[in-house]
Amino acid sequence: MSVSSLSTQQRQAIESYLALSRELFLELERRLQAASGLSTADWELIVHLLDAGEAGQRPTELAANAGWPTSRVAHQLRRMERRALVERCAHPEDGRGRIVRLTAEGRRRGLAAAPVVDGSLRELVVGALAGDQLIAWGAACQRVLDRVRRTAPETS
Repeated sequence: MSVSSLSTQQRQAIESYLALSRELFLELERRLQAASGLSTADWELIVHLLDAGEAGQRPTELAANAGWPTSRVAHQLRRMERRALVERCAHPEDGRGRIVRLTAEGRRRGLAAAPVVDGSLRELVVGALAGDQLIAWGAACQRVLDRVRRTAPETS
């Protein structure tokens, strides 16, 4: 007797996605650590700070760009500050506000990580799917993500 009301095909599809999510995350984590000493959590913030350049970003903007609650960003930034990857500075136009910038070490590690992330995703995801499959998979993932975001409570 099955405890699931999903069909066998539905359950297998979802189980495959969940296994992929776990294993892809772990493989990216392993490769990032080996190449740059960064975690995937570090990378998720560093990539946005690399894009921002010297201007940096406000923590709330960084949270929005990463799709994270602000409390998670605050905790991650503290860990990254202890490792001298980021610094928080007074906002140049609003002395009350703070901005986050990469340190030289954070920028160095981020630049070392970028080709590893791109190469890994190209090898593991793009290389496994034909062009039309990748587009369909991306659209399906976005559709599910949109539904999850509509039903999830707001967090900060």
